[in-house]
Amino acid sequence: MLILNLLMLALAWIIFFTIISFTIIKKNKKDLIIKLKLWYLASCFLFIIGGLSLIEYLIFGDTNITNRWTLAVLSEENIYLFSSLWFISAIFFVIGVILSNSFQRFISGWNNYQIINFYDLNKVTYISFVLTLLSAIYENHFTLLKTERVKNMWINYELGFTRIDLPYKDIFMVYFALFLIWLDVKQKQKDFNKYLQIIFVITFIVFSILQGDRLIAIEIWLIWLIFNSWKNKGIKLKAFISQCILIVCISIIFYSFRLILLSLFLNNQLILFPVNYKRILSLLQADVGGHMYVTIKIYKELWQFPFDQLLCGSALLTTIINIIPRIINPWKSHTITYLFNLAYFGDIYKGGGLFMNIVSDGILNFGKYFFFIQSFLLGFFIGLFDFLSFSKNLFNLVLYMSCASIVIYATIDNLGAFLQVIIFRSIILLLIVVFSKLLK
Repeated sequence: MLILNLLMLALAWIIFFTIISFTIIKKNKKDLIIKLKLWYLASCFLFIIGGLSLIEYLIFGDTNITNRWTLAVLSEENIYLFSSLWFISAIFFVIGVILSNSFQRFISGWNNYQIINFYDLNKVTYISFVLTLLSAIYENHFTLLKTERVKNMWINYELGFTRIDLPYKDIFMVYFALFLIWLDVKQKQKDFNKYLQIIFVITFIVFSILQGDRLIAIEIWLIWLIFNSWKNKGIKLKAFISQCILIVCISIIFYSFRLILLSLFLNNQLILFPVNYKRILSLLQADVGGHMYVTIKIYKELWQFPFDQLLCGSALLTTIINIIPRIINPWKSHTITYLFNLAYFGDIYKGGGLFMNIVSDGILNFGKYFFFIQSFLLGFFIGLFDFLSFSKNLFNLVLYMSCASIVIYATIDNLGAFLQVIIFRSIILLLIVVFSKLLK
């Protein structure tokens, strides 16, 4: 009986994804075109994690799975629970998007304000370039710490208590969005500054990847994807599908070889950690296993989470308050992710370990029976945010592009990280514009 339920759930996922895909696919004279929106990209993440992982399990089962997080919770009952919770979240996410369309007229006036124009583009791009360079140097981005990755996370987490951290990755994302538009304008010009900035962008990305940061590579791809959709008024369906498959495969393969690569780059020696070649392109063998573990543990063992260490015992209040930097908010408590890893794994995963996701964080914020409220709110907000994609306002376009990664933080991180990305990048872009005006 349970296997029949799994098959029906897999069919429901396929129908759901097919329907939402048809809403954004248009046909021109030659090809099928997708006019990308952030809500659709977020839905793709939900489908990949909650739907494709279920389909993979139905086809391959648990054969050759070695991921300890997956194995700790993998069963027909748990895979059904995991996929069901994600499916409910996906449905309410799309409902939130649909309802947001009724409110878009209230923010339509925002697209009429011209804060940046193309005459200011040179200046704001140069300012953001300098700001990115200085902040990256301050945060030692161009060095490879000779420590194990989880220890490195904990070192950085501890340093945040005693020094002012600059959001240099947020600054870089704003700069990268400006850089793509600026580069498009300058594409036919031979300019030393153009080549210098191209080299800088490549160097920044390379060091990020060498430090084991796959997320930043995906963020950059999302910004580039949105930029191309804006520039070409859509993306060919074949190209979009090919890129998605390539990105997913590269991320999974990197997960399999990450320990070997990090041992080479961080310790200057090649340590041949075992690699499961039989399930090397498996979602369950990669990060999805971690999200399954977190979802099942939070849902079934919610009592174990240390709510007493949160502000007023509320995960939602703690999340909102923690957005404020520690220099302004000295009573800032530990993050939800930190407390989860410490409660469920002990000191070994301080500052590192597994991350929250749209379901587990929704359970912590709204309870086991109302977790879908978070999905609805995220869908509603992203639906409103997508309205910026219709804007001819350069400021709105840059903000929309630089915040493209909210689709990641909405689905495979916590609400605080989602809000922080939007708030920080909005402030950074606004400060860059204000500074450019003062230089006139």
